Formats: sequence, structure tokens, C-alpha cells
Amino acid sequence: MTLENDHVSVTINWFGVRCSLTRKEPFSDAEVRLVRSIGAVLGARYRMIADADRIEQRFELFRDLPEDRYVSAYIDVAPYIQPIWTGPDRVEDAIEVLRTTSLSTYENRRISTGAVLFGKMPDTCHELPAKPPGALRYSPGLTSIRSFYRLCDGLQTLALVDQNGFLAEVVDVEEWAQAYNGIPLPVPSAARYQTHSRATLCGGHVCMILTPNGEMKIIANGVQIFRFWDGRWRLTDAERKYQLWTEAVENSELAERLFVAALNLAEERRRAAGGS
Repeated sequence: MTLENDHVSVTINWFGVRCSLTRKEPFSDAEVRLVRSIGAVLGARYRMIADADRIEQRFELFRDLPEDRYVSAYIDVAPYIQPIWTGPDRVEDAIEVLRTTSLSTYENRRISTGAVLFGKMPDTCHELPAKPPGALRYSPGLTSIRSFYRLCDGLQTLALVDQNGFLAEVVDVEEWAQAYNGIPLPVPSAARYQTHSRATLCGGHVCMILTPNGEMKIIANGVQIFRFWDGRWRLTDAERKYQLWTEAVENSELAERLFVAALNLAEERRRAAGGS
């Protein structure tokens, strides 16, 4: 698949078929990246069907919901474009863990949990986690272990997943993010998840959270990039929206205060609706 972008229109070339998306306002970088991610997943599926050897290696590409794969490829496209399949997609596995957990309860209460996926970029503040003896993959199989739900709460503690998708340890979010305290966030965050956003500022780490009301949040590069709510994934496109908001208000300090206040009110409303 090839993609042409002149800002107000996106043209997709797919096996001789040209599709064009046009609108009055420009497409953001995040929206174009999402289109490329969808193409990477569909391309990987096609190559698998066309090559009998790939079917045995990558049949899991047809497992689970397609939109979860699109989100996964947005975060890390490498598993979908490399010629040789090197193992399960750890991002998609983590999404499936949160999705399965959201349908469960523990001691008659909704469960909140989360994980930080160790990044693949240099990070002088954190050492590459060592794989513990007998380590388990952070995959849906963990959800069959009842004690897994006591492992971390998603707010103060997160499961640390290594670069190969194995559960390495449990980390305190504030301690993990402490090294980045002096770095400003690209986009203001709700107070409850400000530390989670800061934890992803360096190293390419990705934070994935399941809130008590069943909402999934994905944070990367200091910004929430996706949320799953009401049965749908939503691309937040937070950086572009915050830029437009700041330009409209014409006062950066006032714009930030109003933006954060709105985020905090929205979180409190969803929290109340979830009964937590």
C-alpha cells in the first residue's frame, strides 16, 4: 500500500485500487499514521495468505479484533512489516489482557490494572529489565490466574513488560516517572494520569491502563494517544487539538487551566458512572 498526503486529502493505492479521502480541514500526522498502520496490518495479512510458510508463523494475525491490531501497529509497526515473524505482538497481547480483565470482577468489584511496556529507544534513566526465571508472557493467559488481579492497580503500580513481552516486575509509577519530573508534557494531562504520561516521556515506553469503569487508555511520548470507551477505539489526536484550542483562546496560561479542568471533570464523571 502506498499513501499520498497533500494535507486536505489522503490517497491510498491498494493493489491497483485508488481510494481518496478529502475534507476541508487538514489531516493531522496522527491520522495519517493511523491510516498507514491499518495498511501495514492488512498488508501483513495478505502476505501471510499468499505465502504458505507464513501461515504457520503468523496465523494469529486473524485472531482477536482487527481494530486492536490497527492500534497495535500504530504504537509499534515493526511486527507487521518485518519479513520474518520473531514472536507474538506484545502490544496486542497487552490490549487483550486489559480487554479480558475489563469483563471480569474481583471480590464483586470492577478491576483496574495496567502495564508499562519497556521501550526500544535509549533511556539513560532505566536499565533494561532482566527476564526473571520462569517469567510468564504478559498475555491473556495471565487473566486465568486469580491472583493476577492483585498484582497492580493501574494507578499507583503497573506491570513492567520487557521488550520481548514477558512480565519482568511490578513498578511504582511515581518512582518510574521521577527521572522525568523536569521535562514538561507536550499536552496537559488529567491529574489522575499525569504521572503515567510523564513515565512515557523518554525511551519509547508505552503505558496501558484499564480504569475501574472499563475504559482503556494508551499513553506514549507523554500523551494519551488512544482510548477505548463505549465499544470503540478513539484516536485522541491530543497534540493537534490542544494546539487548536490554545490558538483559539489566545492565552496559553488560561487555555492550559481550562483544558486541565475539563479533563479532570471528565475523569470524575466517568469515574462516578463506573461506580468506583
